[in-house]
Amino acid sequence: MSQLLRNTASTEGVASLEIALATYNGAHHLPALLGSLFAQSCQDFRIVVADDNSNDATRAVLTDFQSRYPGRIRVVGFSTRSGGAAANFARLSNYLRADYVSYCDQDDVWLPHKVAASLERIRAAEARHGHTCPILIHTELELVDSGLRRLHPSFWRYISIDPERHDLRELLVEMSVAGCTLTVNRAHYELARPIPPEAVMHDHWLALVAAALGKMEFISEPSVLYRQHGSNVSRRREKGSRAFLQRMQEILGHRTLQRDRENFDRLARQAGVFLVRYGQALAPAQRHLVRMFASLPEMGRGRRCVSLLRNGVLRTSFVHNLALFYVLLHTGRDPALRNARRC
Repeated sequence: MSQLLRNTASTEGVASLEIALATYNGAHHLPALLGSLFAQSCQDFRIVVADDNSNDATRAVLTDFQSRYPGRIRVVGFSTRSGGAAANFARLSNYLRADYVSYCDQDDVWLPHKVAASLERIRAAEARHGHTCPILIHTELELVDSGLRRLHPSFWRYISIDPERHDLRELLVEMSVAGCTLTVNRAHYELARPIPPEAVMHDHWLALVAAALGKMEFISEPSVLYRQHGSNVSRRREKGSRAFLQRMQEILGHRTLQRDRENFDRLARQAGVFLVRYGQALAPAQRHLVRMFASLPEMGRGRRCVSLLRNGVLRTSFVHNLALFYVLLHTGRDPALRNARRC
């Protein structure tokens, strides 16, 4: 690794990297995560935690690690609950101040090279594009069960999504960045914050900013053991012919229609807010694309499908696109979802 990576943590000021950790009732898995962070080959980081008023032993675990690693963990206190992981990460983002930030989930385990590899890559990207360019780095994940037993060596192959789909048109409709692997530079997170409540998730918003206004790079080597269990926000998707038929039955039987409608509406709202915030900075083709996507709820059913096809806004797999177009054809025009689009 580059000599730019120091092996000991800063004891004064701010470390080169802050790890943003949002916690809520995570006491069971939190010791394994924190242990993996303090086992990193590069220790030039501090951890900034937003605990969402946990009522289990989460705060006790954090206090224990603070005593074991003085000055390495800063807990940001809030008097009220945020209401979910997206909102907790959003408000945590307002308290970050290092040169680089990595986002971290409470129930994963980081592999020992994660910090070093991310810093190496993002500094190399800054050398090419400049420190004022917003840059986002993300990595592969290894899928494991609740006991850290391997389920699949590649999360992205498992769910049939290409993690190098970094174009804005693709990210508007499908997320291909895992928030627990991403690292951004200061130019990026200062441009992206405050993360609005309309963001589907903090990582989706960060990815849109990088795709539209900066640079994104993917590291194909896994850096995180991505633990899958019943309480994950991002749930495991089965593969194979049996799973395909089951998903088809869900779509055609309307069993997931309401959920898929809500996801579609959230994506459109996110695009509308993104357009209001960054419309003047977007290239004309990008501005047209985002305006079109934000307008989908107001369009007639057929026009929605034609607009997506004409602009190449599609998901990775056939079944995912089938689900999307089925929703578009079975959801009426809703003027109440109108987004501000005049930028």
